[in-house]
Amino acid sequence: MSNNQINQEILYLKNELNNKNQIIEQQNSIINNLQNQLNALNIANSNNQSLIQNLRNDINIKEQELLTLKNELKIKKEELNKMKSNNMIDKGEIFSINFMSVSHDKIFPVSCSNNDTVVKFEELFYNEYPEYKDHNTYLTVNGKIIKRFKTIEENGIKPGNAIIVDVYDG
Repeated sequence: MSNNQINQEILYLKNELNNKNQIIEQQNSIINNLQNQLNALNIANSNNQSLIQNLRNDINIKEQELLTLKNELKIKKEELNKMKSNNMIDKGEIFSINFMSVSHDKIFPVSCSNNDTVVKFEELFYNEYPEYKDHNTYLTVNGKIIKRFKTIEENGIKPGNAIIVDVYDG
Protein backbone atom coordinates (compact mmCIF):
# COMPACT_ATOMS: atom_id res chain seq x y z
CA MET A 1 0.00 0.00 0.00
CA SER A 2 1.26 3.37 -0.86
CA ASN A 3 1.68 6.32 1.44
CA ASN A 4 -1.11 8.09 -0.34
CA GLN A 5 -3.44 5.19 0.23
CA ILE A 6 -2.38 4.95 3.82
CA ASN A 7 -2.99 8.68 4.29
CA GLN A 8 -6.39 8.34 2.68
CA GLU A 9 -7.14 5.35 4.86
CA ILE A 10 -6.06 7.31 7.96
CA LEU A 11 -8.14 10.29 6.84
CA TYR A 12 -11.13 8.03 6.22
CA LEU A 13 -10.72 6.40 9.63
CA LYS A 14 -10.38 9.83 11.32
CA ASN A 15 -13.62 10.96 9.65
CA GLU A 16 -15.25 7.71 10.63
CA LEU A 17 -14.00 8.17 14.22
CA ASN A 18 -15.31 11.75 14.28
CA ASN A 19 -18.69 10.57 12.95
CA LYS A 20 -18.83 7.83 15.58
CA ASN A 21 -17.81 10.27 18.31
CA GLN A 22 -20.58 12.67 17.19
CA ILE A 23 -23.06 9.79 17.29
CA ILE A 24 -21.80 8.85 20.77
CA GLU A 25 -22.16 12.49 21.90
CA GLN A 26 -25.69 12.62 20.49
CA GLN A 27 -26.53 9.35 22.20
CA ASN A 28 -25.00 10.60 25.47
CA SER A 29 -27.05 13.80 25.15
CA ILE A 30 -30.21 11.74 24.57
CA ILE A 31 -29.32 9.52 27.54
CA ASN A 32 -28.76 12.62 29.75
CA ASN A 33 -32.10 14.08 28.63
CA LEU A 34 -33.85 10.79 29.33
CA GLN A 35 -32.15 10.54 32.74
CA ASN A 36 -33.27 14.10 33.56
CA GLN A 37 -36.81 13.24 32.48
CA LEU A 38 -36.70 10.05 34.55
CA ASN A 39 -35.46 12.01 37.58
CA ALA A 40 -38.25 14.56 37.13
CA LEU A 41 -40.81 11.76 36.84
CA ASN A 42 -39.39 10.07 39.95
CA ILE A 43 -39.64 13.34 41.88
CA ALA A 44 -43.21 13.88 40.63
CA ASN A 45 -44.06 10.28 41.50
CA SER A 46 -42.59 10.74 44.96
CA ASN A 47 -44.66 13.92 45.43
CA ASN A 48 -47.76 12.10 44.18
CA GLN A 49 -47.10 9.20 46.54
CA SER A 50 -46.81 11.65 49.41
CA LEU A 51 -50.03 13.38 48.32
CA ILE A 52 -51.78 10.02 47.96
CA GLN A 53 -50.65 9.02 51.47
CA ASN A 54 -51.91 12.33 52.88
CA LEU A 55 -55.26 11.79 51.16
CA ARG A 56 -55.44 8.24 52.52
CA ASN A 57 -54.76 9.59 56.00
CA ASP A 58 -57.50 12.20 55.55
CA ILE A 59 -59.89 9.51 54.34
CA ASN A 60 -59.09 7.35 57.38
CA ILE A 61 -59.70 10.29 59.72
CA LYS A 62 -63.02 11.09 58.00
CA GLU A 63 -64.05 7.42 58.14
CA GLN A 64 -63.35 7.41 61.90
CA GLU A 65 -65.37 10.61 62.33
CA LEU A 66 -68.19 9.06 60.30
CA LEU A 67 -68.13 5.92 62.46
CA THR A 68 -68.23 8.05 65.59
CA LEU A 69 -71.19 10.05 64.26
CA LYS A 70 -72.99 6.85 63.21
CA ASN A 71 -72.49 5.46 66.71
CA GLU A 72 -73.76 8.68 68.28
CA LEU A 73 -76.78 8.61 65.97
CA LYS A 74 -77.45 4.99 66.88
CA ILE A 75 -77.28 5.84 70.59
CA LYS A 76 -79.63 8.82 70.11
CA LYS A 77 -82.07 6.66 68.15
CA GLU A 78 -82.00 4.07 70.92
CA GLU A 79 -82.59 6.76 73.54
CA LEU A 80 -85.47 8.18 71.49
CA ASN A 81 -87.03 4.73 71.07
CA LYS A 82 -86.60 4.10 74.79
CA MET A 83 -88.28 7.41 75.59
CA LYS A 84 -91.11 6.63 73.19
CA SER A 85 -91.59 3.18 74.70
CA ASN A 86 -91.65 4.70 78.19
CA ASN A 87 -94.28 7.21 77.03
CA MET A 88 -91.92 10.05 77.87
CA ILE A 89 -92.84 11.71 74.59
CA ASP A 90 -96.50 12.48 74.15
CA LYS A 91 -97.85 11.93 70.72
CA GLY A 92 -99.49 15.05 69.46
CA GLU A 93 -99.08 18.21 67.52
CA ILE A 94 -96.20 20.43 68.61
CA PHE A 95 -96.85 24.17 68.49
CA SER A 96 -96.04 27.44 70.24
CA ILE A 97 -97.99 29.44 72.76
CA ASN A 98 -97.04 32.46 74.86
CA PHE A 99 -97.45 33.07 78.56
CA MET A 100 -97.64 36.79 79.27
CA SER A 101 -98.46 39.23 81.99
CA VAL A 102 -101.62 41.34 81.82
CA SER A 103 -99.49 44.37 80.93
CA HIS A 104 -97.74 42.32 78.22
CA ASP A 105 -94.34 43.35 79.55
CA LYS A 106 -93.47 39.80 80.53
CA ILE A 107 -93.65 37.31 77.66
CA PHE A 108 -92.57 33.69 77.86
CA PRO A 109 -92.90 31.61 74.66
CA VAL A 110 -93.08 27.80 74.94
CA SER A 111 -93.34 24.88 72.56
CA CYS A 112 -95.91 22.37 73.67
CA SER A 113 -98.00 19.43 72.61
CA ASN A 114 -101.77 19.37 72.82
CA ASN A 115 -101.35 16.55 75.39
CA ASP A 116 -99.18 18.62 77.81
CA THR A 117 -100.70 19.96 81.01
CA VAL A 118 -100.81 23.73 81.48
CA VAL A 119 -99.22 23.60 84.94
CA LYS A 120 -95.97 22.28 83.41
CA PHE A 121 -95.47 25.55 81.50
CA GLU A 122 -96.92 27.74 84.24
CA GLU A 123 -94.09 26.56 86.47
CA LEU A 124 -91.55 27.52 83.79
CA PHE A 125 -93.10 30.99 83.58
CA TYR A 126 -92.83 31.39 87.39
CA ASN A 127 -89.20 30.27 87.28
CA GLU A 128 -88.51 32.92 84.64
CA TYR A 129 -90.48 35.61 86.53
CA PRO A 130 -90.22 34.62 90.23
CA GLU A 131 -92.06 37.73 91.45
CA TYR A 132 -95.31 35.96 90.46
CA LYS A 133 -94.62 33.23 93.03
CA ASP A 134 -95.59 35.68 95.81
CA HIS A 135 -99.13 36.19 94.43
CA ASN A 136 -102.27 34.20 93.85
CA THR A 137 -102.62 34.04 90.09
CA TYR A 138 -105.05 32.76 87.52
CA LEU A 139 -104.63 32.06 83.82
CA THR A 140 -106.91 32.98 80.95
CA VAL A 141 -106.96 32.41 77.23
CA ASN A 142 -109.31 34.43 75.05
CA GLY A 143 -111.07 35.65 78.20
CA LYS A 144 -111.74 32.11 79.48
CA ILE A 145 -110.18 30.88 82.76
CA ILE A 146 -107.83 27.93 82.27
CA LYS A 147 -107.82 24.76 84.39
CA ARG A 148 -104.14 24.32 85.30
CA PHE A 149 -104.15 20.53 85.60
CA LYS A 150 -105.93 19.91 82.31
CA THR A 151 -104.15 19.55 79.01
CA ILE A 152 -103.61 22.25 76.42
CA GLU A 153 -106.24 20.56 74.24
CA GLU A 154 -108.76 20.16 77.09
CA ASN A 155 -108.47 23.90 77.77
CA GLY A 156 -109.11 24.69 74.10
CA ILE A 157 -105.73 26.37 73.65
CA LYS A 158 -104.69 26.66 70.01
CA PRO A 159 -101.33 27.32 68.32
CA GLY A 160 -100.25 30.92 68.78
CA ASN A 161 -102.67 31.64 71.67
CA ALA A 162 -101.52 33.91 74.48
CA ILE A 163 -102.11 32.70 78.01
CA ILE A 164 -102.54 35.71 80.26
CA VAL A 165 -101.15 35.42 83.80
CA ASP A 166 -103.24 37.65 86.07
CA VAL A 167 -103.03 38.37 89.82
CA TYR A 168 -106.07 38.22 92.14
CA ASP A 169 -106.81 41.50 93.91
CA GLY A 170 -106.90 40.81 97.53
